Amino acid sequence: MEELHLEENQQYYPPVPKETPRKQSIQRSIISLLIFIIAFYLFFQWDMFYILVLVGILMIHELGHYLAMRAFNYKDLSIFFIPLIGAAASGTKSRASQKEEAIIILAGPIPGIIIGTICFYYGMTMDNHLLSRIGNIFLFLNIFNLLPVVPLDGGRVLKTLFFESNHIVSQVFLIISMIVLTAFAIYAESYFFLVIPFFLYLQLTSGIQTRKLQKALKQKGIPFDKHFDELSPEEYWKTRDELPRYIKFYTRLIIPGRHILSPNENRIINQIKALIQKPAEKDLNVLGKFLVILVWVSGFVLPVLIALLIFLNSEEAIGVGL
Repeated sequence: MEELHLEENQQYYPPVPKETPRKQSIQRSIISLLIFIIAFYLFFQWDMFYILVLVGILMIHELGHYLAMRAFNYKDLSIFFIPLIGAAASGTKSRASQKEEAIIILAGPIPGIIIGTICFYYGMTMDNHLLSRIGNIFLFLNIFNLLPVVPLDGGRVLKTLFFESNHIVSQVFLIISMIVLTAFAIYAESYFFLVIPFFLYLQLTSGIQTRKLQKALKQKGIPFDKHFDELSPEEYWKTRDELPRYIKFYTRLIIPGRHILSPNENRIINQIKALIQKPAEKDLNVLGKFLVILVWVSGFVLPVLIALLIFLNSEEAIGVGL
């Protein structure tokens, strides 16, 4: 009788909902591209030819990320342009590894630096001003992207290799990145660029909320160190019930204890995925990390070596002429 009584009072939890796949919209990407071109033309008043060159360079950069994600079977892949800021490639994977993330990150700037170096070399040696200028734009954008601050690719590489599993160090790194990017925006008088450290600030505050929420889940015996597809129905709905208690936005979407799907369930699922996101599988040993750092550093060194080679060749030519 006692066992029967316990079963009758046991709460039923619906199955864990599946995220509705996003439709890949080429139209959305094209619209973001057109807005980027118009905003750049109106704000900076560049020649349209060089704006299109910039778009091509950004597209090559993001295609590097995109193709690498596709090679590692990421889902929901897309490329979109951010007015006055740049472009971004996005994708999702439940079980990414450290090596995959490092390759995906470097697949953006490294090809651009190689192409830019070739353009710059032949532009200088052939005295082709247009080619050398295109090479300069390639190099500037991609080398800048390798700087060791988030959300730039260089900062993401360091975070993936060393800081991902340490929340305190990761937050300190985020604060340093905010300070550096704010100082750069003020120094360069590119005040629209301040939007990036502002979003980093939002990411920092969101991270603090996440830590508090994870602490509450731990006290309730709900694990958060697993992948989303490993959650039981009870773990999903209990975690879902905790969201509005710590993140005010979800008070409009969730009534704790009422286990009914919301029209915005996809957004709730994404929040839970971010909350319980398991760190990338650490499959890079010391040698692997050294090779990744070597590739990262080569992005800075290669253009310098080519510039030095051009300088030495020009000095030699002058010597022969004399």
